[in-house]
Amino acid sequence: MQKIFDMAVSKVPELFEFNDFVNNLSNEQLELVLRYFDFLRALIEENQRKAAHSMVSSLMYYLAECKANYPQKHSLTRPEQICGQYLSLVETHCHEHHTVEWYADQLHLAPKYLSNIVHKTLNSSPNAYIDQAIIRHAKSLLSSTSLSIQQISDRLGFQNQSHFGTFFKRQTGLNPSAFKTSMK
Repeated sequence: MQKIFDMAVSKVPELFEFNDFVNNLSNEQLELVLRYFDFLRALIEENQRKAAHSMVSSLMYYLAECKANYPQKHSLTRPEQICGQYLSLVETHCHEHHTVEWYADQLHLAPKYLSNIVHKTLNSSPNAYIDQAIIRHAKSLLSSTSLSIQQISDRLGFQNQSHFGTFFKRQTGLNPSAFKTSMK
């Protein structure tokens, strides 16, 4: 398990100009990255291999999203900047906000304009990115905590467990309890 953690840490400098990148993270982003590492360390100590692997993937995805907002040697186009900000917001707030309208409001954009920009730049709908982020968080919680499905449903901002179960099954092909059982 320590190898997984060491691998994740060793890859970060290769993916980013690490010192400059970390210095330019917002306090909120840095706090979230540190929480990822704390959670990953706990999973490793508990020898939860599958959950740790999932957490490394989630951490790397989040860092890649942060990187989209990192000043680069070549300037990003305005749509690329918007998409980077959008992806960062989604990763940070998907557990409480599930609508494109909320993210558009945070970016001071019209929802239709944000949808068009994301679709043209990233070749996918903004809702797809929200759904993917929710599923990543759900899988992480299901595989690495003892929380009940109801508690996970609440944490992820669903009206009730039934809505969460329907959403999870539509996205993954498994219901949450079957996924949780498969990860043990």
